[in-house]
Amino acid sequence: VGLSENSFQSQLNYYPNPTNGLVQIDFKQVQQNIVVEVYSIQGMLVQTQQFNNGERFELNLDQPAGIYFMQLTNEKGERANLKVVKQ
Repeated sequence: VGLSENSFQSQLNYYPNPTNGLVQIDFKQVQQNIVVEVYSIQGMLVQTQQFNNGERFELNLDQPAGIYFMQLTNEKGERANLKVVKQ
């Protein structure tokens, strides 16, 4: 049994990392509906944002300095998990 590649995650880039608060998320193609959930290192959901119809989105990580995990979900239910450090 093999693990399938996460093709949704390979379709995006995010920067800068570490960040001072603004995180740019770029997709290779237009995305219709993206939900971004931000989790603290303790696993608590601390921020949610929805983006519609675009290739580039800007997330304002409105949290204290630390390590965060972003889970992006598209309209097909595919997920990407990203680690972000806020300075």
